[in-house]
Amino acid sequence: MPVNIHGKSYVMVNERVVEAHNEYKDRVSISTEIDTEQEGIVRAKATVKIYHFVDGAISHQTEYNGHAEEIVGSSMINKTSALENAETSAVGRALAFAGFSADASIASAEEVLNAINKQQSTPTPLPSESKPKIPKPNSKKFDIEDVKAEVESREKENWGSFRKNKVNFGKHKEDTWEEVPDGYLAWMAGSSKPSRNTERAKLELEYRENNVWKEEKVEEVSVSTDEELKDLISTNTEELFD
Repeated sequence: MPVNIHGKSYVMVNERVVEAHNEYKDRVSISTEIDTEQEGIVRAKATVKIYHFVDGAISHQTEYNGHAEEIVGSSMINKTSALENAETSAVGRALAFAGFSADASIASAEEVLNAINKQQSTPTPLPSESKPKIPKPNSKKFDIEDVKAEVESREKENWGSFRKNKVNFGKHKEDTWEEVPDGYLAWMAGSSKPSRNTERAKLELEYRENNVWKEEKVEEVSVSTDEELKDLISTNTEELFD
């Protein structure tokens, strides 16, 4: 699900990865190369290869590359995870060049958030005669886990609308969440490997349990005499036990 950052939508890298594997299964590969030769700088190159088959044999392959660079210590995250951030951003760009969720932006949500964090963490050079600026209290930094939590919270609050979106994976990938059978949802919800989709399955089951009574229509029946009441009871008793 796209993440809104400063009024623009960006896709998470993991969503592009899932999309690639769902569409091409074992016909896609993602590899990375890391360059740390320059001290304090991590550079990553990601390569996405898609293999095309004709009559059961590989006819050709298409290849897409993405690059990213991170400076160690340029943000709180990059003090410990500069390599991981560079690799994730590079993979996201390579997948975007391959056409996966690239309609909104080539840059991923993670890449944009990293850039924002670096801008907020890098001090602005001051002229020698100017007074140092006092940072504003409670300045908020973007954190990728906070973004994920906010997305999940919005889905839960607006599940009645979100359930009209397609599942986009598995045998029901063309169905919306409201069209998926109860049994398949129960199987997903009971998965031993929790994920965003297992939580979505639980939300749909909970929604159905809490709202199914609203969709049922009860036929009102009125009787005016004892004979009509006896006939009504007799008819429904026969239908019940037939």
